[in-house]
Amino acid sequence: MNSVVVLTRAMGPIAVGAFGAAVVLGLLHGTIRTTGVFAAKGCSQRRRRTEPSAERVQLLLFTCACSAAYLMRVAHEPNMTALPNVDTPWIAGAAASHGLYVASKVWRRYTDARRQKP
Repeated sequence: MNSVVVLTRAMGPIAVGAFGAAVVLGLLHGTIRTTGVFAAKGCSQRRRRTEPSAERVQLLLFTCACSAAYLMRVAHEPNMTALPNVDTPWIAGAAASHGLYVASKVWRRYTDARRQKP
């Protein structure tokens, strides 16, 4: 096996782990600010502070799952000339996830605007 492939397989997980550890430490120490990341936006001030947005949570979870699956595929199919293609189900899932997120934002703004009319 090519020595570059062996080195990449050995150092790739270490580099990803170090990056993950840096992010976790940044979150724990407060250098990475996460205030309001999951808060519902585009609605009343009271609701914005108290309710997390289910759409934002599902969007983050899908993005993490898709990224992890792609990284695993890259690790198991090393190719020095190109990255592997993204599977069609992941693309369809991303379209559905983003569509749900945008549709919920539109719906929330529409219903809030109707409530504020005299």
